[in-house]
Amino acid sequence: MNREQRYARTRSGLLVPRPTRRGFLGGALGALAVAGLPSLAGCGSSGGSGDRTSLTDWQASSWESAEEMEKWLRFTGEYFDAEQPDVDWNIDYGIPFNDYFPTLQTTIAGGGTLDMCWMHGRFVPQFAAAGLIEPLDDLIDSATPDGWPDEYFASQIEGFQFDGQQYGMPYDIVAGGMYVNVDWFDRAGVDLPTADWTLDDLLEAAITLKEAAPDPDNSWAMTLPVHTVQMYWLVRSFGGDFFTDNGSTSHLADDGTIAAVQYLVDAMHKYRVMPTPGDLNTVDAGGAGDFALFGSERIAILTQINDSAFVIDDFVQGKFAWTVAPTPRGPEGRFQQVGGSAFALPSTTRSAEVSFDVMKHLMANPDTLPEISRMGSLVPARIGFGENAYPAEDVVPREAFDAAFFGPVEQDGVVLTFHERYAEWEASVYSVKIDELWTGSRDDVPEVMREIDEMTQDLIGS
Repeated sequence: MNREQRYARTRSGLLVPRPTRRGFLGGALGALAVAGLPSLAGCGSSGGSGDRTSLTDWQASSWESAEEMEKWLRFTGEYFDAEQPDVDWNIDYGIPFNDYFPTLQTTIAGGGTLDMCWMHGRFVPQFAAAGLIEPLDDLIDSATPDGWPDEYFASQIEGFQFDGQQYGMPYDIVAGGMYVNVDWFDRAGVDLPTADWTLDDLLEAAITLKEAAPDPDNSWAMTLPVHTVQMYWLVRSFGGDFFTDNGSTSHLADDGTIAAVQYLVDAMHKYRVMPTPGDLNTVDAGGAGDFALFGSERIAILTQINDSAFVIDDFVQGKFAWTVAPTPRGPEGRFQQVGGSAFALPSTTRSAEVSFDVMKHLMANPDTLPEISRMGSLVPARIGFGENAYPAEDVVPREAFDAAFFGPVEQDGVVLTFHERYAEWEASVYSVKIDELWTGSRDDVPEVMREIDEMTQDLIGS
């Protein structure tokens, strides 16, 4: 097969391997959560059973889109051209995120051909406990990635650990902050948010901002996250939590957790300064309702992650001045949303050493990270290589961007404690009951949270 047959050109002109599909069995994310994962424990692992010299082909799988994959394809190809030129390699990508993990489960459990996979922190406990992904500690000890672990964000390392072992090599970090309509603040006579703002300050400002909206009856003032992963910083700010002890202890009915949910319910229904999830779903923006509201000046404060800056600039299109600010602190201090993704080693891998080398080339190599950051607007999990992922200085000054997203992240960043049944719990318990509060069909927050806690205890104990 010649080069043009094996590769296709992307819209930027980059030669990338032609994608293939292997007829993986797909399914809904909820099905994975409810059905659980089959355990391979005790069945033996093929992980790393091959060696570098016997490998003839190599296969990986990702949920990322063609555009997002350009950087990974380029530098994966660079590795194989230099280190394993006789190996035919391929990455299946573009699998929708909600289908990706059921697909991954089926492939690995069925003994399919897969040597490396993309992994999200919320699924690490499930896949690790079932023996579907391999711990990386021995590989790390024998071939330590450059700068590991001191030069990596601690939250990203810890986010891919389970039962004291490392199951993912983190490649990026995302951090939460606020996007602010400067013109709207000026019109309302409200000072821009600072690192000293409290959640009370935010609510007070939101009430004033709504009154100064161009169309108050069809506008709000702010958005805050309502899904467990994204709202975890808010829960911690009130002294609450979801789980501790690896998911065995529920804190859904704790006073702090109830206070955080009450804050959101009041913002939606008492003060009407925040749209409900249903309101966002009515905005025709291809699933980007909050961005559309911000761009059309129907909200003045948008809580989102750092790499949303480029999307927001597209929605605003110069209609007003905007900037960024850190999320506020609560009664128990300041906490910040942090997350990211990683590369993992499926139990079906035929050469753990080669797959680990690929991981290191993509997430640890100081020669490749600046360009990976630039191509993907991605802040690497390795500290000090994210400058190319920042917005242009004339869009958001670097100093302001750092102060909002990455200045406080090492001190304030928190990651939700995931557990083996987290996805099942979120789909079958939490989301079902919490929607009663978000929609306004019920307004007794303590009662609903106690019901969620009781259902959670039943699930944990089953």
